[in-house]
Amino acid sequence: MQKEGTYDRMLGVVYCNGINLNDAILDAGLADLYSKFCSSSEFENSRWARNHGC
Repeated sequence: MQKEGTYDRMLGVVYCNGINLNDAILDAGLADLYSKFCSSSEFENSRWARNHGC
């Protein structure tokens, strides 16, 4: 987990029944990946993040 931004939000990868929900909602077009922080994110090299703009 990492905290980012002025609202001190928790960022993380969420799994449910073995499914990466981050990847699933991005694939479904229900979310957008905000790539501004990719270079400083712990998720930068994750397959799902790279597939969606990191």
